[in-house]
Amino acid sequence: MRREAILSAAASCFREHGYGVNLEVIAKRAGVGRATMQRNFADRETLALAVLSQEAEILKNNLDLSRPFYESLKVAVIQAMPTLAMYQHIAAELSRAETGRTALARLGDEVSAFLTPLVSAAKSRGEVSETISAHDFAIYMQMAASVLHVGMSDEEIDTNLDVAMRILTLGTQPR
Repeated sequence: MRREAILSAAASCFREHGYGVNLEVIAKRAGVGRATMQRNFADRETLALAVLSQEAEILKNNLDLSRPFYESLKVAVIQAMPTLAMYQHIAAELSRAETGRTALARLGDEVSAFLTPLVSAAKSRGEVSETISAHDFAIYMQMAASVLHVGMSDEEIDTNLDVAMRILTLGTQPR
């Protein structure tokens, strides 16, 4: 229960204040002491990676393989928008050290693994080229989400994402 409260508070704080948010702020928002937080997460890096891993799991659980591929991808990008924005800031900090780069690569492998069934289903329906990988679509999601930001209206999100996905999709369709 405390672990979940810490992860929820950390996700909110990372989104609001960035990766450098004071850990005391996270502990206070979670309703725990600093010692409890440190028992659950050794350091800021471990906490940030746990938040990102949890967010990836939520995204995985929301994927619908029965929908047309690009519809599924659009829904996933919209749902993941706040996480992808947070990821960019956390990744910039973590990639400065070898341990952070290694941990980010593992997280990328997790995301690629859960996108694999979605990409396989799309390939079998002829919606994407056989040369496209799940890793390609993890990057695609990041690129598509880059035209979005928190605070946009639903209409702005729809318009920007449709344009970005149309442009990106030109390189993913079978020839």
